[in-house]
Amino acid sequence: MKPSSKPTKKKDTPSLKKLEYLSLVSKVCTELESHLGFTDKVLAEFITDLGRKCLTHEEFDTKLKQSGADLPDYFVRTLFLTIIHAIEVIKKTEPEVGAFPVEILYTKQPESDYVNAALITVMQIHLTEPEGDILVFLTGQEEIDHACQCLFERMKGLGKNVPELIILPVYSSEMQSRIFEPAPPGKRKVVFATNIAEASLAIDGIFYVIDPGFPISQASAKQRAGCAGRSGPGKCYRLYTENAFNNIGRMAEVDVIA
Repeated sequence: MKPSSKPTKKKDTPSLKKLEYLSLVSKVCTELESHLGFTDKVLAEFITDLGRKCLTHEEFDTKLKQSGADLPDYFVRTLFLTIIHAIEVIKKTEPEVGAFPVEILYTKQPESDYVNAALITVMQIHLTEPEGDILVFLTGQEEIDHACQCLFERMKGLGKNVPELIILPVYSSEMQSRIFEPAPPGKRKVVFATNIAEASLAIDGIFYVIDPGFPISQASAKQRAGCAGRSGPGKCYRLYTENAFNNIGRMAEVDVIA
């Protein structure tokens, strides 16, 4: 058969990174729970993927019915609007990502071992600050694994009378779905991530950010700080001096959507 000379026209649909997509799945799971009383992750993934490929609510509704998904009509529109709204929020993310004020804290002197300084800061926050989860930026998987293991041993050495700290690593596109789940009452979670979390990953409940400054630009530093202001007033601990921040070259912002 002779191939057609007409090129196939593709729809201009949103393209999201894996972490952003899983964040959308989490939102759809929440809608399933609140409206239908159950959470089905497989169904949520299917609905999310279908919703982000459709251009209108009517198209979404038609394709859902064709797939055999048995959902109430009123709920289908709610799901579609949830997906579209979440995509728009991700696409419009600015360097100042937080909706609430964030207190910026600098070190008085440069840190010779920023990983150790980050771990000390995590423990200080956990033991002395009000509730709220922690986000720590590091440079890669090896560094994150090392930091998580060291923190686990240090927390273990404090005994059982200290509130539990849930340690969760995230590297690039690899992640745990647990980072989107609220910490149980009386516990706190700390997420160790690379710069993938600056804008493309929205985690509710983060009130404390630890930024060691590698790699960094002023735009990136502001974006990291903003992660502490998504759910309420937060704090960003920059493990470098204010003078160092002022001397960082301003790099051009990049689009976070693939």
